[in-house]
Amino acid sequence: TGGEKIVGTVDKKISWFGFTGPVKLEFSPNNGDYWKEIGSGIEGTSYAWPVPNTPTINARIRVTSLNDASKVKVSNTFSILPRTKGSILQETGVSFIPYGLAYDGRDGLWVTSFQSQYIYKLNSRTLKIQKEIKVPDVDSLCTDLTLDTERGLIYIHKLNSTTTSDGGVIITIDTNGTLIRRYKSPASTYPIGLALVDGKLICGDRDGVRRLYTVNPETGAVEAQVNNPSQQYFGPRGLAYDGSKYLYQVITAFPAGGGALTNAYVVRIDKNNLGVAVDTIVLSSTAGDVVNARGVSYNPGMDDIWVTSYDGSIFKVATADADIVAGVDDVAFQQSPLKVMVTPNPLSDFAAVSFSTLKNSHVKFTISDALGKQIATLFDGVVESGATQTLRFESNNLPAGVYTGIFVIDGRERMTQKLVIIK
Repeated sequence: TGGEKIVGTVDKKISWFGFTGPVKLEFSPNNGDYWKEIGSGIEGTSYAWPVPNTPTINARIRVTSLNDASKVKVSNTFSILPRTKGSILQETGVSFIPYGLAYDGRDGLWVTSFQSQYIYKLNSRTLKIQKEIKVPDVDSLCTDLTLDTERGLIYIHKLNSTTTSDGGVIITIDTNGTLIRRYKSPASTYPIGLALVDGKLICGDRDGVRRLYTVNPETGAVEAQVNNPSQQYFGPRGLAYDGSKYLYQVITAFPAGGGALTNAYVVRIDKNNLGVAVDTIVLSSTAGDVVNARGVSYNPGMDDIWVTSYDGSIFKVATADADIVAGVDDVAFQQSPLKVMVTPNPLSDFAAVSFSTLKNSHVKFTISDALGKQIATLFDGVVESGATQTLRFESNNLPAGVYTGIFVIDGRERMTQKLVIIK
């Protein structure tokens, strides 16, 4: 239909109608000046297209009948956004409040329902419900879960109350819902976060002292504890383990005196040093809104994570940038991708913004707030090929929140960079 914004590297369904027999599909990132073949001899009326990581605002798709070359349809223009750390790759809604997440390593994504006694197994690609299990002796408030796939066990972290600091329990069931064991959680205030790491459970507490506990999964005995690297008010949420070295933890930022959510992100923590976060992934929706995140699970081999939101959404989020690629081998077809680095991000008082282009380009760099209002122009000039331009972005006079840096290259290519200010 045109006007869509698609992140590079995702699979996008292309559909067409009015054609008989096989067709040829082509892609142009520059409004039809050049075309690259996607596939030929394609039967049916749709195709799953792996979108190239070629940023542009002037992409088009062309469908041509192989039986009648005069029968051609060209799509309206759409945008391809670069895959960067924090890019939303997929968004799906469910009919319950999803909290904890755990991927089974095959095709299942398990999720807790915060306001019921059920956990659900979703298809990890479509996020459609495949199975439901009623957790025994539970009415609601399951905040996280983790899996022991070798033994067929599910560990569940349950909160006793949302209104009192009454702690909670850790429950073990099998994949049919049979209760194996149940014991008190060491998180005494608001138990949330649970991950199985090298045979031990790591669990967290949102409030109070905000610690991460290492727990024997058989007995519930605490074997170690450290202060959570995030001491943000109402901050620590779900936990996940990548199966190798790192844990991922959702953090939400609420004002200590009360008020609306101001920021959300996922931190990465070295399993051998649980008290220190080594990386941050900012969470904002495709509309630029802060994600009211709760649970997280890692997708091994894909450089992405799943994140649940209190509004019923489940997002797939990129954990790292992807290389920018040109659309065809022809030099005239290649884009002018912009390489951008922001350090630090999130920032509290200032950040260094560095960028470079692959050829001489005119670059305009502006900052907009969460409502889309432009608040500053930091650069408007020519950047020479291979040269790096570094700017200082001052944030002392700006309120906390998510801002967008907008780069316009040669008056037509548009790229964005999220900037998160914390106070």
